[in-house]
Amino acid sequence: MLPCIFPAFPERPEFDIYAAMAPAREVDGDFYDFFMVDERHLAIVIADVSGKGVPAA
Repeated sequence: MLPCIFPAFPERPEFDIYAAMAPAREVDGDFYDFFMVDERHLAIVIADVSGKGVPAA
């Protein structure tokens, strides 16, 4: 469910975005995403939840 195509925007030479995530246990409740809002605006979303493991996910 996380972005996994890198480089994320190969047609946009003005920036590079790379990311990695390592869960503390088997699963994790944190996530990130990034997307172009329009031709000039990039949105970056980062979320963190309380706890670890399945309850956090």
